[in-house]
Amino acid sequence: MAAATPTSETNHEHPVMDWLNYLATKNGNPEVLNNVKSPCPLPSDFPDTKASYWIAEYQFPMQDARTTPSLPDEADVVVIGAGIVGATAVYRISEAQPDLRVVLVEARGICTGATGRNGGHLSCHEAGGIRDLAERVGTEDAIRIRKTFRKNRDMTISVIEQHNAQQKVDLNLGGSLLCFGSAGERDAFIADIAFCKEHGWEPEGKIITAEEVQQNHGVSAKSAQHGAWYLPRGGTIYARKLVDFLITKASESMPSLNIQTHTPVTKVSFDNAAALPYTVQTGRGEIRTRTVLHATNAYARALIPELRGQDGVFGIKAHMLGVRSTADGIVQDLKPGLLHNHAIHYILQRPREQSGKSPVFLYGHGDVELIEDFNDSVVPADIEPTKKEMYEYLETALPQHFPAIDAKKQVEYDWSGIQGFTNDGRSIVGRVVPERPGEFLCVAHNGEGMSRCFVLSTITVEALLAHLKGEFFKRPDWLPHLYARHI
Repeated sequence: MAAATPTSETNHEHPVMDWLNYLATKNGNPEVLNNVKSPCPLPSDFPDTKASYWIAEYQFPMQDARTTPSLPDEADVVVIGAGIVGATAVYRISEAQPDLRVVLVEARGICTGATGRNGGHLSCHEAGGIRDLAERVGTEDAIRIRKTFRKNRDMTISVIEQHNAQQKVDLNLGGSLLCFGSAGERDAFIADIAFCKEHGWEPEGKIITAEEVQQNHGVSAKSAQHGAWYLPRGGTIYARKLVDFLITKASESMPSLNIQTHTPVTKVSFDNAAALPYTVQTGRGEIRTRTVLHATNAYARALIPELRGQDGVFGIKAHMLGVRSTADGIVQDLKPGLLHNHAIHYILQRPREQSGKSPVFLYGHGDVELIEDFNDSVVPADIEPTKKEMYEYLETALPQHFPAIDAKKQVEYDWSGIQGFTNDGRSIVGRVVPERPGEFLCVAHNGEGMSRCFVLSTITVEALLAHLKGEFFKRPDWLPHLYARHI
């Protein structure tokens, strides 16, 4: 999950636009403004590590699968990338047209990119920063963008419940709690809620008092002092388990699904005169196909020249810790996903273990965002001072679990992940260019992948299937105009 650093006590605390310049300045790295004009590395350029809690704690048979020893020569659809977007795509295709020949290619193992390294939060708070967003994109599209969070959450939960898979994917609907870091943040949030209501839309959730935050959720008086926004139908999810579940279900109903891991794609070429106009090139051979779906997020510009430059996609390296509680005896569990101070801090508690060990808390800090560093196999040494701040925050916010942190004993996981960003915060959904009508993409989810990807991948698949049938695709009105590209 991405976090915005506050810049003032006004409504412009949340920099929803101009991410590239903001992060280049923050990192003291202005040369990246030129770097983004070039292709980025491929995920396979870096080791496939198990440093992430999510990857280390959940290994599954399909993660390194190759359905056939060699690549198929032909396909109807090639999906590039096996994170949450790619997994949702093959699942949706299996529901709608299970007779299609679909190939899912992944540069490393399944779900070893951003989805396997994320913050674990299922939903975002709808209202915060919406007035600023409305100034940039207009009120109607600002509301469309924020409504997408709810649509995505409800669609994700609906599919999980349809298959009674809540336990399989560790779906926790214990709510989402955004603790305000200042009175100014709270007042701005209240004004954002009023703005939504003035324009005919009621955001979900409610303001709760400092006392309610302490009593109901176990957050300390200091961290709860300004109250919070509580979203009851929020929570957390094990995204890597969800990806495994979706691909498994797709394989069961779509016998022709061919999975090819550790197969980085190096180029996609187009020949309009060919019956199979796209050629997907890899180091193991080529696949000729009717359509392509890029589900590559931060790595999109490696294959798509049109996404190079300051209006394209760039990578942001984020950081997470897994810290074990040292609580003696029974203390109050943190049931909701916890966000604090403009979501700079984002935390969740994993379930207690049968062994009786204290639970692990997964914690990300929004100030650890390194622009255009694509090496997710290492954690930069220069963030050690921020780690110390993170330990202090845990001791302050959740003192029952963290009376005094001994990092050598309690920090069991320490990892990085690469998020795909755009300068204006948009996801990019649709066609690459009109001249290549069968080449689709769903990328750049700005650190909010689990709050956007399921619904956006679904709509991308609908457009792709319409193309295969020779039908006109009518873009739904709920899709933010900012996100839509050539559909």
